Amino acid sequence: MRRPLAALALALLLVTAGCNTTGGGPGTATGSATPAPVPSDSPTATPERVVPGLTLNGVVDAERLVRAHETALIGERYVYQFDGARRANNTTVAGYSGSFTAGPDCGSYTYRAYRDRPAPSRLTQWYANGSVALSRSFDVNLSTVDPDDLLVEPRPEPVTRDGAPADPCAVRPLDPRRSDVLAALYGNLSFTVRERFDGYVLLATNGSVPVLDVADPGGAPVTDVTVRTARVQLTDEGRVVSVSVSFAGRSGEGRVEGSHSFRVYEGDDVAATPPWPANATATASEG
Repeated sequence: MRRPLAALALALLLVTAGCNTTGGGPGTATGSATPAPVPSDSPTATPERVVPGLTLNGVVDAERLVRAHETALIGERYVYQFDGARRANNTTVAGYSGSFTAGPDCGSYTYRAYRDRPAPSRLTQWYANGSVALSRSFDVNLSTVDPDDLLVEPRPEPVTRDGAPADPCAVRPLDPRRSDVLAALYGNLSFTVRERFDGYVLLATNGSVPVLDVADPGGAPVTDVTVRTARVQLTDEGRVVSVSVSFAGRSGEGRVEGSHSFRVYEGDDVAATPPWPANATATASEG
């Protein structure tokens, strides 16, 4: 029974000896101890930057986050797919879908967009090979055409500016990176950030955006926009994978509500030349 008491006495002796270091007499302070920091009941977390312009607490620099997306696409072949609709007075006044295939050179691309609203329905196609841009348009609702009917395809025409063949890079129907849409969303909405195994998801509701170019390509942007929901999926390098937005605002049809979504994905075989511009390309090059 005495052995535990003896061990306790020895421990106390060692602690007391440690407090009296050499060189100090009675009443002389021989050192000072730094008190350990006391943990706070509500510590302030430092936001972790996950990609340029983005932390787990939200978007902190819209411009840098847009630039991260653009940088990830430099020198890549990728496809931009989109669809959307607008309604006014519970009537669909615009509906569209399409895709844009972009090559590493901005002058090389293919583009097709089908609009079922407003009438007449129209399929628009563009192609550029780096030196010439061509376009053609079907003013017919292809979904109602009898497959057995002989469809006369419109002749492709070179895209011109001031009577001369246009620079393919300068006349693209749209920017397939959609930097304008991303800048408007990043710069005006309050996003929450969720981590995924392959990147991040940004979510926002009930925000205001002055102008949002979610109209069908070639249409006017929607203004005075209330974004009801927005979802943006990013890779861990900041490249946008997909965007979906539901909104209300003002356009040429008056007060409208609608939705718009797009995807951006990379691929090595997405810049294949469609068959329809072959002869027109040779003719335009010779001219």
